[in-house]
Amino acid sequence: MSTTTVNSGAQGSTLGELAKILAGIEFAALDAATADAARGRVLDTLGAFVVGLRTPEGRLLRYLERASRDGTALGFVERCRIYVGATRATEVDDIDVASCTTVGSVVVPVAVAVAARQPRADARTLLAAVVAGYEAMQRLGRAIGGATLIYRGVWPTYVAAPFAAAATAAKLLELDAPTTARALALALTRTSAAPAAALPRFGFRSYALGCAAVEGAEAASAAAAGVEADPGALTAFAERIGVMLDAPALVRAAGDPWLVREVDSKPWPTSRQALASVAAFRELKLTPESIDAIERIVVAVPGAYRAMVDRAAAPGQRIESMIGVQYQFALAVFAPDKLYDTIRLEVPTPPEYAALMAKIEVRADEALDARFPRQWGGRVTVRFCSGEERTQEVLDPDGAAARPLDFDGIERKYARIFTASDFGKPGLLSVARERCRELGRAASDAGPVTDLWTSIE
Repeated sequence: MSTTTVNSGAQGSTLGELAKILAGIEFAALDAATADAARGRVLDTLGAFVVGLRTPEGRLLRYLERASRDGTALGFVERCRIYVGATRATEVDDIDVASCTTVGSVVVPVAVAVAARQPRADARTLLAAVVAGYEAMQRLGRAIGGATLIYRGVWPTYVAAPFAAAATAAKLLELDAPTTARALALALTRTSAAPAAALPRFGFRSYALGCAAVEGAEAASAAAAGVEADPGALTAFAERIGVMLDAPALVRAAGDPWLVREVDSKPWPTSRQALASVAAFRELKLTPESIDAIERIVVAVPGAYRAMVDRAAAPGQRIESMIGVQYQFALAVFAPDKLYDTIRLEVPTPPEYAALMAKIEVRADEALDARFPRQWGGRVTVRFCSGEERTQEVLDPDGAAARPLDFDGIERKYARIFTASDFGKPGLLSVARERCRELGRAASDAGPVTDLWTSIE
């Protein structure tokens, strides 16, 4: 990869070329699969937002917004911040593995929040904005090497969020390419790496990501109003977060395919790093009665994230319980429905959980390393005391870009999550599915979808 020096407003610059691509995205030119993928991302993110408001972090954000509004209706800033923060708090939002960015948690809430403040925002423009936002975030996340950068203490989603939000808002505001380039440059100047020590603190990630998204969306409005940008914003951004920037990745040919089709959707609340291993373990169909007969369980994962998912100790809080493989393996055997519980006000570790977790060893694997970061796979080998071994490998779990969830699959996903999380609004799912499925199929405004979000907030 190479560094690049850019003039953010100049013809032929990196940001200028990317802005041409983003500003040129029109719904009418999108293929049917891409349009459906964008509709699916709206539905999947809406489901995450609904349950996210009930998480401890979501409730904290609601309290914060109520306190700041003093009884008035949600303004754009509060709406954007709570939409983004609550969605990301769930660990069921989507992710682009090549960049390690949770794209939907930023792009879709920003698109909905911007559309909600525009009278009769066009549904097709909303979908084009979603496609543009995904392009911007995935391109930047890949250009900075997000899939490995995260293990150096830099959160790729956070540093790419203002950029993605600016691209999304710019499309809804119908900015031309030069103004979009200024919006992107302004957003980059508002970006910094979050302090690593703050990331595990309760509520910080949700709040900080929401603020980053607001900064990006407001950058688009500022550019539209005539605010000029630092011509070296892209180079300065790369230097600030300490990366070598792969400039060609930012301006790759568009629509080959559109990157919104390359994201993974998680079927239950989990880190994507653990998902394939937990899916492989579930496919072995072990029962509680079989656990005593097991000598050892060996989990093979790419070395880049072995330490992240190897969590032998009992989790202290809900997010910890969704990151490592050990606790999720225990749930898969002893309380499989609890895998889908996104709220997890309690994370008990009874003796049978602890006994199983103690038998699990996590190793780095060269074969899986060779597929990383294109695939985040997992292989599980169960060794029984009798000498028998059973192995299962999963490279593309359900919901991966190679095995995407359709509208019915997304509805089933949230039906399980809502039930496990004791959230009793099953009718909302069918309404949301139909509204998102029909989004933009006829010339209409985006009200049927944005109204769902505002009715929930």
